[in-house]
Amino acid sequence: MKSVTTPMGLYTKMNFRTRYLARQLSCKCPFVRYNGRMAYSILLVDDEEVIRKGLEHVVAWEDLGYTVVGAVASGEEALRFLEKEPIDVILADIRMPRISGIELARLVKLNYPETRVVILSGYDNFSYAQNAIRYGVYHYLLKPCAEEEIIEVFTRLHKEIEKLKQRKLSVTKMNRILLQEELANLVAGKISYEEAPGMQAWKHQFRHANTGVLLLQLVPGEDIFLSALAHRQFTDPIFSLPLYDAFDSHLEREGLLAIRLPQERFLCLLPSEGAGAKAAIIQLFGELRTLLRKDMPLDLMGLYGADGEGESWSDTSLRNLVGYADRLFWDSPLGTLEAVPADRLKAHVKPYLLPVPTALAKDICTRKRNGPVVDDPTHPDSTPIVEVGSPVTWMQDYLGALKENIELGGANPAPMATIGDSVLPLVRCCATHARVLQLATALGEFACQTIASHKDHCYSKNIRDALQLIEQRYQSNVNLEELSRELGLTSTYLSKLFKREVGVNFKEYLLEKQISEAKRLLRETNEKIYEIAEAVGFSDQHYFSDVFKRCTTLTPLEYRKVAPDA
Repeated sequence: MKSVTTPMGLYTKMNFRTRYLARQLSCKCPFVRYNGRMAYSILLVDDEEVIRKGLEHVVAWEDLGYTVVGAVASGEEALRFLEKEPIDVILADIRMPRISGIELARLVKLNYPETRVVILSGYDNFSYAQNAIRYGVYHYLLKPCAEEEIIEVFTRLHKEIEKLKQRKLSVTKMNRILLQEELANLVAGKISYEEAPGMQAWKHQFRHANTGVLLLQLVPGEDIFLSALAHRQFTDPIFSLPLYDAFDSHLEREGLLAIRLPQERFLCLLPSEGAGAKAAIIQLFGELRTLLRKDMPLDLMGLYGADGEGESWSDTSLRNLVGYADRLFWDSPLGTLEAVPADRLKAHVKPYLLPVPTALAKDICTRKRNGPVVDDPTHPDSTPIVEVGSPVTWMQDYLGALKENIELGGANPAPMATIGDSVLPLVRCCATHARVLQLATALGEFACQTIASHKDHCYSKNIRDALQLIEQRYQSNVNLEELSRELGLTSTYLSKLFKREVGVNFKEYLLEKQISEAKRLLRETNEKIYEIAEAVGFSDQHYFSDVFKRCTTLTPLEYRKVAPDA
């Protein structure tokens, strides 16, 4: 029977086929298995097909920590393969037509220095071995060779490649950290572009590409945010932002330069060929948001732009983008990606428009006392709107106004003061107009609950009876004298008692109740103005309209147009 030389020694052709079939059928073969930590790519090169098949299928490459990415018949094919993708290891026969294994090793060392070459030869010739050493061949395997030798050589090679890659990864990571630090200092205005050699080298590397710019804002997801507000968990772990640290790993992508900024923001620069920079940024945002919402209870907002089409994002433009970020995100809905121009950023800046804090606090507490707070907090009824310096200072004023209302209600403001200490850091993570108002409404309801709890325990029987009668008869414009007679009290005594326990005098309370009910009817019904006036205890429509405007700054018709639906 004709014999052939295989990489493991001299076997008969039948013997080889038996072993090959056994391997294909996953039967037991006398090979030691090795579980490597990382699979490295190996390319097999031999001009004899039977040898290639033997190398590819008989040797347990996966157990040794390698993945066979190809098996080719010549040195020319091997070089063409290397042009398409990087290879970690080449195992090549020494004698092949045109380009020998030694010549292939020389060309690989010259053009692909990180690729290791192992030569397989049946010739124990010193000149061959000498040339192999000169051209950096990792090992020179002589046929016939034992399987233990192949296992030993490639196991050792695997460990060396792993060490080299880890060392290279460490250097790459350090260079990346230094580059990120340079970009952060550049954006912060601490250094100029001329003082940032790393950024200059990075831009030179991608000089033929357009750079996409993406500013990301991470915020708590809608479900967790609303749940925390509903349960008044203002110190909930979601607001302490521990999950935000895990987001960094999603930005470790080839070609992407990203830095973390204060307030859970990330600035990303993504080079892209031709006019595809904007498309690449949009795709990146979509992928990141999908990953984020799948793994964490967080959400994203983004602002983006790109070089090209007459735009150029200089270090000054990046600095402005980061500097204006608070106002640029102010009116953005969650999950949206908004395009911003590099040279006209200021035109996109939004003012901080919020209700007058004292008026909002009084309005919420009044409405709560006379009925439920309107569900839509983005339209706080007719409370006057003003431009404020920052949401944080506004929230400080609002918390102070709520504490005043609690004190006026006779309750202890200490719980609100305690919550206030943890709330102020949350204002920044809210990031948007709508969320600041949602937070304000939740705080207002907490204040109302504090007052109500106090009143439930502190109202005297006379005041409880008086409030019940007002609730039953406010439509008929009940007066203090009538109420006093029914309760068997003098009007003077009831007036003082009412003011002391309720916090407002009888007329103020009755008017608040009537106006609150009028607002509800204007929002929820199509009744005419005179019908609503009569329903809440006003016999004169014009007088009702005057009183309504004095209390809300709007006429009943104006209020109906701007008030949210129920």
